Amino acid sequence: MTVNGHPKSHEDNPARVASSEILTVSEIAARLRVPTSWVYGHADLIGVLRVGKYLRFHWPRVLERLGNPEFHSSPLGSQPNDFMEKS
Repeated sequence: MTVNGHPKSHEDNPARVASSEILTVSEIAARLRVPTSWVYGHADLIGVLRVGKYLRFHWPRVLERLGNPEFHSSPLGSQPNDFMEKS
């Protein structure tokens, strides 16, 4: 769809999410319903992309990492804010 001759962006419709979307710490925290401190503390485990001083995440990769059994046996051990139950 175009608006004024330009493709409509995801910013125009926040409910629409592209699978290739790169998300911020705050956006990941909101989607996972956890504090941003949890995201910072687990960034390497959930597949962080470092862009200079900024942390970014690819949503499908985050979901893949959260579903990986190795995530649940991380060196950090069980964290109080972990939302996934161990199988």
